[in-house]
Amino acid sequence: MPAILVKDKKDLTESLNLFDGIVDELQIDVLDGKLVPKISWPYTVGANAISELNSLLYDYTFNVELHLMLEENLSFIESVDSGKISRAVMQIESRDFEIAAKAAKNKGFLVGASAMLETSLESLESVLDIIDYVQFMCIEKIGVQGSKFNSKVIDKIKVFRQKHPQVELAVDGGVKKEHLPSLESLGVKRFAMGSAIMSSQNPVATWRELSELLTQ
Repeated sequence: MPAILVKDKKDLTESLNLFDGIVDELQIDVLDGKLVPKISWPYTVGANAISELNSLLYDYTFNVELHLMLEENLSFIESVDSGKISRAVMQIESRDFEIAAKAAKNKGFLVGASAMLETSLESLESVLDIIDYVQFMCIEKIGVQGSKFNSKVIDKIKVFRQKHPQVELAVDGGVKKEHLPSLESLGVKRFAMGSAIMSSQNPVATWRELSELLTQ
């Protein structure tokens, strides 16, 4: 699915319009400038803009997955509207992952735990009973679209998959067309792709091409 990282409401609206009526699901990255250096809308103008995000999403046909790269998730989870948001994937490295994950589940979200490349697999063990899927970040520094795919994630996924074959797996960060076969062979089902789609000359055509590869 397309993953978008935006600096303001106008930027978000343009990206949403691009895929309206075309995709079933889209991921929006939310960064607070604390857990990771970069910041994105709505944090660029303050948490009160979350109400604008809630209203904006109702105009579109697709479901939304939020990828929260936040130091603390709970206040965001409590403020966001569950009407058009189907999933929330949060960084396991955040301060309040467990309490925020439980709050998200109570709102009806499917909840994912996202792990940075250098984060140990052991950190995921204690939360597997409260989440629905695990997302592996494939880049060294998260929150920056255009970063290079790091193949170390392949071995990490292999180890996790062998121990937990039933857990739904997702990947995000640096994933391109050439990485899809090896990742699919490991049982990865969800692919959040930012720059591979959004930096192409025709993002919609690129998304369609990638989608066909994943359904073959």
